[in-house]
Amino acid sequence: FDFIRIWIRIYPVPNNRRNGMIKTFVFDLGNTLIEYPEPEKLQENCLKFSAIMKTDRDLLGMMQKNLKEDRRSGLETHSEATVEAALSRALGSGGSRYCEADKKFILEEIYRFGFGLHASPVPGASCVLQELRRRGYKLGIVSNTPFPGEFFRRDLERFGLLQYFQVLVWSSEFGKRKPSPDIFHKALKDLGVSPEEAVYDGDKFDRDVAGSRGAGMHPVWFDRNDRGKDYVGHRIQLLSELMNIREFFV
Repeated sequence: FDFIRIWIRIYPVPNNRRNGMIKTFVFDLGNTLIEYPEPEKLQENCLKFSAIMKTDRDLLGMMQKNLKEDRRSGLETHSEATVEAALSRALGSGGSRYCEADKKFILEEIYRFGFGLHASPVPGASCVLQELRRRGYKLGIVSNTPFPGEFFRRDLERFGLLQYFQVLVWSSEFGKRKPSPDIFHKALKDLGVSPEEAVYDGDKFDRDVAGSRGAGMHPVWFDRNDRGKDYVGHRIQLLSELMNIREFFV
């Protein structure tokens, strides 16, 4: 974690009280509010259900290959790679019994068996969100997502979490992914708050902590695996610990 130590020295933790009152809490989605597998596990997870899936293995493999290539090519520009774009390329490559008209069904099936069936709410998510809304805070989500946002809205709804949010920003729809400051600023603009008035909570240091700090927000590292013991900023291991950071609620 030399990167973390260097980053801490260059970007000291700001004093929240100096910057004004917190009005908004913005969250990452995957493995912060809802448990999801990594996109690299899509093909592996789908193959477990190959006996009942209608999408064949060759197309699935080609889509996964395209997705990995797109993710690598977009690293420097923070451009998002989507399953939809990767699938379109796979469908257009020829030799498939599917056509472009089948894309929506296939996309839904890949999501269901590769992602959705493996999803579950993070412990404490509902209680924390409910309490923040009770106290009058605006809530938003900024998430790197390879699938269309509507899929994640459904998951939020089925786990009883959608009702708490005013703004949802998905990288698959916005085009840029964290740690780009642009995607954070999009949410802040839609919420009508300045960066100094917003807390961002996420589990990835480089995307969530460094990204939100770069956008001028107050980051909280949801360090579930206790990897950042030398980190001097706000760090929690349980989502409920967010409510114990007193300076946010002064």
